[in-house]
Amino acid sequence: MGNFGSAVSKKTYDVKSSADRFLIYNSSFQTLKIYKKVKVTGTLPITITHNLGYYCPFEVIAHNTPKFAYSDPWKRIPFSDGAFYNSVNARGYTDKIIIVDGDVTPEDSNSYTVIIYLDNFATVSESSINTATTTKGSNDDYGIRISKDGYDVKDCTDEQLVLSSEQDFGEIIHKKGIDNDRTGQAIVSHNQNTPLKFLAFQKNTSESFITPTVRRGRTTLTLDGAYIDSDYLYMGVDTGSGGFSSSYDFYYIMFKNQL
Repeated sequence: MGNFGSAVSKKTYDVKSSADRFLIYNSSFQTLKIYKKVKVTGTLPITITHNLGYYCPFEVIAHNTPKFAYSDPWKRIPFSDGAFYNSVNARGYTDKIIIVDGDVTPEDSNSYTVIIYLDNFATVSESSINTATTTKGSNDDYGIRISKDGYDVKDCTDEQLVLSSEQDFGEIIHKKGIDNDRTGQAIVSHNQNTPLKFLAFQKNTSESFITPTVRRGRTTLTLDGAYIDSDYLYMGVDTGSGGFSSSYDFYYIMFKNQL
């Protein structure tokens, strides 16, 4: 029997000819699925257990602490000693996520939204079906909506949907894996000719957890962190002497969606 598969494009795009980045689903590609999304409040450290048995992608978003943590992961805060600190310091173990104290003391109590994804960093090689500029679809554009279990798709909110062609859905995976070359700065190609949405984590070989890299919007990587351009994802931990540490592995996921 033939392998036909299925695909769903964003509203107003022709599913037969749209570029991969305009799809909200395609059975030819893997997607990143949410395992657990929780809101926690308390004094750090805070532990969220998942027991998946492997390092998994995650995001931690802080609320109501303007002096320390921001929901915008690009923002960083200068302190009097000239150092810079991550807005949220979190560690991902094979069985849990811990939001921990960093080099400075945050507010005594704060709220966090923690998103844990049901995936690992096993290699997914980049693959493209259509990268051409896409023309819009016809005026007879009905779209598609799929609701979560227990909700009426005709009148549920966007949050109660699994999938909608009206929403920008960025969880189709373009490429993922682990870079353990350890010769310095990690450079991973994606060949999409545009910066992509991504998640990146770093792990010191002497430690048993991963931590999110700082996402930087710059053309050169001169501090710890990661940035992406039209061709490559760059990740590194600066040694302070102009080079990059060889003691880190980097875990990454790049999506079809562009930044």
